[in-house]
Amino acid sequence: MSEHQENSELADAKKQLEDHPNDLALRFQLGKCLSEAGRHKEAIAELQKARQHQEHRKEAIELLEKSYEARGLPNLSMQINEEDTQ
Repeated sequence: MSEHQENSELADAKKQLEDHPNDLALRFQLGKCLSEAGRHKEAIAELQKARQHQEHRKEAIELLEKSYEARGLPNLSMQINEEDTQ
């Protein structure tokens, strides 16, 4: 994906979320775009909320773990995994 496409997808996701701030599926999409763009700090904030959405929960947790690891926080990644299995 080109940087222009990536920026366009991020802008679209942010705009949609502005219009529908309680939509967890949109939060998941934004978190996924941010994670794929390497913007892990921002992705973590969105994915934390998005993991409440049952349809996207598993993938949100996987992306959340990757973002924590990318930020050098493997302990938080393990904690998320432990919380999910309880």
